[in-house]
Amino acid sequence: MNKAATDTWAALALSGYWPQNPSALEALTVPTAAGGKCTLADLVDVRLPPWALDCGVEGALLVPLTAVAPGAADPDERWRSVDWWSAAAWYLSGASERAHEDARGPIHSYSYRLGPIDPRAFERAWVNRIALFLRRWAARQSGREETALFGPRPAARIRLTHDVDALGKTFAIRFKQSAFRGFRAMRLSIRGELQRARSVAASAASFAFGSGTYDRIDEVAAADEAAGLRGLFFIHARRAWRGPVDALLDPGYALKTPGLAERLRRLTARGHEVGVHPSYSSWNDGPRLAEERSAVSGLVSGEVGTCRQHWMRFSWARTWAAQEEAGFSLDSTLGFNDRPGFRVSAALRHHPWNASAGAPHKLEVLPLMVMDSHLYDYAELDPSARGARLRHFIDEVRAVGGEAAILWHPHTLSPDYGWQSGFEEMLGAVSAR
Repeated sequence: MNKAATDTWAALALSGYWPQNPSALEALTVPTAAGGKCTLADLVDVRLPPWALDCGVEGALLVPLTAVAPGAADPDERWRSVDWWSAAAWYLSGASERAHEDARGPIHSYSYRLGPIDPRAFERAWVNRIALFLRRWAARQSGREETALFGPRPAARIRLTHDVDALGKTFAIRFKQSAFRGFRAMRLSIRGELQRARSVAASAASFAFGSGTYDRIDEVAAADEAAGLRGLFFIHARRAWRGPVDALLDPGYALKTPGLAERLRRLTARGHEVGVHPSYSSWNDGPRLAEERSAVSGLVSGEVGTCRQHWMRFSWARTWAAQEEAGFSLDSTLGFNDRPGFRVSAALRHHPWNASAGAPHKLEVLPLMVMDSHLYDYAELDPSARGARLRHFIDEVRAVGGEAAILWHPHTLSPDYGWQSGFEEMLGAVSAR
């Protein structure tokens, strides 16, 4: 990547932190690091000066090792040796993941495929915190008060989103969920947690043989509104003909489901939004994405420009390019299936870097930081720990004035899942001021 171009792009992506007088940042003495190969395992803590301790976590910022230029041996002065623009651009561009994809192919949002990593990279919005530090440093150097120089910090924004994956309990859902829970039960048994294993095994049987409705769109929307929130509902446009993989893994409902169009129009009239939840196999297929966008737009009688890929199928090189080709303007796929957190160490709506073009994409990205299954399926947490984990990420977005999305699937309010209380706790945490 061209360093000058990516540094400029990173500064522009973070421009909400300096809405006025951005030229004040040019006076900072930021060194140029040599760069080179670096992975998500090659990260280092850099202690901040006393006047900026609150910009970091426990007084430090986590940066890629290749962003640290040769310089001061004194740990208290090491911050002067960091190429802060390169560090921000390295995180935000997904440089390590891109290199991994170039060598091994897409990980499709499963972090375990990345190999060794420093998990702290995903726990905090380090890019936003770098912006807070640069803002503080520039104000101090100019001898002016921070807000007077740059304007107020950006206000935090947490977007509440819902992937509508099911309206009915199909064979595919029964198969997928009973198999997944059966695997969890086996894993718990191996770990010696026999009581929990029996409980999960019983829930697997319930998924396989139980009945009930998964159509919870109106219930979820009403709960959002009661909390003073409005949701973004991602709707799937099922094809008349699908291959066996899509038939198993895609949502089973059709846009022609009686009453669906009218219900969605009522939601938009009440301030909710509708986006597209593209099919499992569409992640690199611009024409197919365009077809699905057109179908959902026709359903709600208005242009729909926002999407999130089903199962978060994603390639750095191909997905955003295909979405742009299809006419989308905003994507919220950037997150992990198997863990919560900030995938590019940022809570930031931005135009992502297009490596092949050497310029930003026209499309914007809204990162996804937490979804319901992170707290239930992928981690064995008790209710207290689930709540604490959720609040950790919400608090981080608020601390840095960031923007990110939370995902809660409407069908998980059904008794099969039993995630109603978690949904209510999430709404309370997001709506709290």
